[in-house]
Amino acid sequence: MSKRLRCDARTSRYPGTLRNGVALERAQREGRDREFLRGSGRCKNWALPGSNRCRLHGGMSTGPTTPEGVARTVAAMVEGRRCWLAQLKAEGKKAPCGRKKGGRNAPLDEREHAAYVRQCRREWRQLDLALRAERKARRAELRKEREEARRKAEEHARRKARWDAGGPYWTDEEWGNL
Repeated sequence: MSKRLRCDARTSRYPGTLRNGVALERAQREGRDREFLRGSGRCKNWALPGSNRCRLHGGMSTGPTTPEGVARTVAAMVEGRRCWLAQLKAEGKKAPCGRKKGGRNAPLDEREHAAYVRQCRREWRQLDLALRAERKARRAELRKEREEARRKAEEHARRKARWDAGGPYWTDEEWGNL
């Protein structure tokens, strides 16, 4: 009676990071292999009968290896596709195969129309940017005019208060700056 084996394959803490062990090998070279391995870093699952590995690490069949086995597999795949296509035809459906719609496979007139639409959008964007810049400049000008009007109203209010108090409307300094 043979003793049952453990799988003992190297395991990863982060599934999907060890593609052919490249990430682990680089980590080992850099002395960081402990961040990739948990515990002893070996799989503790039981190996499948007749194999040295568990079901997760290559214990199951990888497919036919002899030319006859490969031929049988290909024939079965071809027959399965033929049956699938016959079933689709019986249901009145089209086979989901062939070129995809649009893109490079689109007819010339559709491609030209798509190019025209892109050009129109590009021109509209440029026009919109120019109009936005004009509106922004106009708003800045209006803001400047409002600020000037507010400043003049404040000066007038200050001078009027001085006039009402019995002083001169214009001071000598203001008169000289005119």
